Amino acid sequence: MQLSTRFVLFFLSISLSILSVASGFLSSSTPTPSKYAFYAFGSNRNLLGDINIVTRPILVDVEHIFQDAEEEIIAASAGYDHSAVLIGKPGKDSHPRRLYAWGSNIQHQIMAHDEKDLPEDSTMDKLTLMNVNPDLQIVDIDLTGYITCALLSKASDDSYETKCWGEIYWDNSQRSWTVKVDKGQLQEGEKLIKIATSRHHITVLGDKGSCLSSGDNFFGQFGDGSQSELWQQDGYKRFAKADLEAYEKIVDIELGPYSTFYLTEGGKLLHSGRKSNKELFESTDWRDSTPVPVDDVKHLNIKHLSVADAFENARERIMLIVFQTDKGEVYSWNYDQPFRKLDIEQPNFKYSQIFAGSTNIISLIESTKDPEHVYVGTQGNNEYGVTEPEHVENRDKTHVWEWNKFEQYETPLFARIGTNHAVVMSKRRIWVWGDNAMSQCGRGHPPAVKTPKKLYEFDSPVKSIVASRPGALIVTESKELFSYGVNSYHLLAQPLKVLHTPRKVRPDFYELKGVQGDTSKVVAATASIGHSAIVTEDGLAFLVGKNEFCRLGNMSETDKPTYIHIPKKVIAAENGFFHNMFLSAPEKDSVFDPDGHGVVWTMGMNGLYQLGVPTIKRQSCEPVAVIFEKDQKKLLGPDETITHIAAGEFHNTIATSNNRVFSWGQDGDMKDGNLHKSPTLLQGLETLFLTKENIIKLSCGTDFTLIFTDKHRLVGFGSNVHGNLDGIADQKSAYNEPVDITEHMRSLGVLQPSEQVLDMAAAHFGSLVYTNHSRIVMFGFIFYDEEDREGVQLYSNTTFSSIQFKCPKLNMLGAGSSVGFIVCEEEQVEASLWEKYRVTIFIAAGLFGGVSIIAVAIAVVLGCGAIQKSMLALLHRGTKKGYKYGQLPDEDEDDPLWEDGHQVNVFDEDLIIAEDDEGQEHEEDDML
Repeated sequence: MQLSTRFVLFFLSISLSILSVASGFLSSSTPTPSKYAFYAFGSNRNLLGDINIVTRPILVDVEHIFQDAEEEIIAASAGYDHSAVLIGKPGKDSHPRRLYAWGSNIQHQIMAHDEKDLPEDSTMDKLTLMNVNPDLQIVDIDLTGYITCALLSKASDDSYETKCWGEIYWDNSQRSWTVKVDKGQLQEGEKLIKIATSRHHITVLGDKGSCLSSGDNFFGQFGDGSQSELWQQDGYKRFAKADLEAYEKIVDIELGPYSTFYLTEGGKLLHSGRKSNKELFESTDWRDSTPVPVDDVKHLNIKHLSVADAFENARERIMLIVFQTDKGEVYSWNYDQPFRKLDIEQPNFKYSQIFAGSTNIISLIESTKDPEHVYVGTQGNNEYGVTEPEHVENRDKTHVWEWNKFEQYETPLFARIGTNHAVVMSKRRIWVWGDNAMSQCGRGHPPAVKTPKKLYEFDSPVKSIVASRPGALIVTESKELFSYGVNSYHLLAQPLKVLHTPRKVRPDFYELKGVQGDTSKVVAATASIGHSAIVTEDGLAFLVGKNEFCRLGNMSETDKPTYIHIPKKVIAAENGFFHNMFLSAPEKDSVFDPDGHGVVWTMGMNGLYQLGVPTIKRQSCEPVAVIFEKDQKKLLGPDETITHIAAGEFHNTIATSNNRVFSWGQDGDMKDGNLHKSPTLLQGLETLFLTKENIIKLSCGTDFTLIFTDKHRLVGFGSNVHGNLDGIADQKSAYNEPVDITEHMRSLGVLQPSEQVLDMAAAHFGSLVYTNHSRIVMFGFIFYDEEDREGVQLYSNTTFSSIQFKCPKLNMLGAGSSVGFIVCEEEQVEASLWEKYRVTIFIAAGLFGGVSIIAVAIAVVLGCGAIQKSMLALLHRGTKKGYKYGQLPDEDEDDPLWEDGHQVNVFDEDLIIAEDDEGQEHEEDDML
């Protein structure tokens, strides 16, 4: 063994000598082209390189919550991004129960027992004892949204009350509220046994079938025959009893958004409130203030029911309903799928319990061959690794987990699911997995990054950066498309679920639908909250993501960028929340562009005229051309062309070669903003441009627009609710005419006399500028947390905030709702090829040894293509086993290069062999 080692070292030393000589010919001290360093800063929710997702169940530390061996978990629930468990002794109602919660506390939905004034942006990564009156017994708990509710009883007088913490719509100053139950509303001797919670009302159930509701009753969800004014406060101060005398005893209740569901002893389903899921009802009324049968399921004998929010937009909320029959069959209805029967993927299993989440279903499953064992099943969207295996995005059947492979396995008794996280419990253990951005998996989330953090280096200048909610798309001047973050709805155009750093989109990852085109060169990419658009150099347009209001056209949801037909060559694209805008190059033709101005195409939702075509009532599933005419007069001059486009939530803005700006849709807030059904000229801009100035950039926030000129002038118009145009919140709600932001900043002393704005970017509710004094200046709501539209911001919106950050040469400034980006040009000196590959050779020597390493190593250095690729492939397999730079791991050493199944910065991007969603290896186009 010793001789063999000396033999290897001898030949290795010879190989190193040969390589050092070779490297003398290959070395160069000439500076390489600049690298373009990519920095990010902000609230760090899965966007700043610290992806915080748990892809397999892990145990939560629960030892401290049990006081003796008899205590168990007797109830559990999950909200959007927080969870709670009720601890007590089964069968001993007199034993005091305690409520523990963890996860997001963004709306004070977790009020700690020993700390009442927690900061709004706090999260709890450990189970926290909640502040409940010790004189009251906790009967039941339920969570939803950003709310935690408990049903409480007082043994001394048999009274009941409910206590809720968190978000309350009618009074944001309150963080908790209590409603007492009038015993006269209950039957004689009746005890309350359950509480159900929605974001707008709560309902309690008695053991004799009485149902009492409190909260908002605008849609008649109380079931007592009445309807209230919207957000009427009286509803939160009392309980109303549902009129159920005509029906059998109610044995279960579940709440949806604005809806109450009642399950009768005979297995029939009743409903009161808003009929968001109209397909379930025969009647055409849009709301019922007294309980009525759910006609579509009246032939079924239902034994278990679960309801959850499934979809939300500015106009409506639609629920996910799951129910199980006496025959063990499970059915569901949601926004994306019609009423249907669910099936288990693997044979010899049957459903035991089912629970609905926002976009997923979790279930406890029994084996028909081994009834004593209980398994966990998941089904639905796998955006944050909630379903298994991780590479599957949408699962049509329930997948059974190999539950006994997880640490300290015990038979699961409870299963709950939030928006993007899952919770499973036995008597004294808790497992969690999924999104951990708000510590809902019991792990601390990455802290906010208040100064820019370097994530990556590009070889080419960056042309554009667009941030979606969980990720970003970056287009370089070399026409490459990169993306990184969490791949929600596939909008990052990648097969992987999570990307820790920017990664190039594969040219073969497009659905061309028979159209010929080169997808390796991209000129534009844009993203919104659920979908993305990509434009290639050939002028082809692609859409990918979640399809709502026809924003993907006639396509269903797609997992790859899919070609959409636009009659003329496309050069730019923009996304609103539920619509798209494309720009075709100026090219005279008799049909679409007779004057050669360029054509703006829009598609998707048109509820606020964001398509610019007033004749379209609700939406358009096909791209439509926007006509720039008013009163049959053309708005654009003979030689005027469209040069820039930008899109907000519900509005669009374009700029022309004559430095004029047109907008349409809803800009500003609903009260003080502008609503234009078709393109309208922005008045007053010409008075600001006293000398010749050219518009070089447009950027839209949610409901405002920023304009930047080659004279370093920043102009804005639209909403100013958050001070996003003048740095003063709640003073002037909107600017319907352009305001000179640069001059305003100088008048306040924010900009020094010699200080100039070099670039700008609009976030959702805020604005950013970078100046020649190496400062990033921010104003408005910067940055709010994506999980909560009310917001938790890093920087004040009552004044201007700034970060001192020296950028050698600014390339690009960009922003999303919760994160900012900056790209700097940084010159570097190239290392010799020997320096570049010595790590490779050293690892190879350690991995393989022997004489052959000499030839392989020389081949790698000299660039022998086939051998080089083979060598790198072998090295990749070696690094998957945990080999670091220039060293071999101990036999039991943890793998430092892989995290939750994803590779973490092993080598440079061009040296990585990635895995696609089938687990098959492929070589990237940019391999050596």
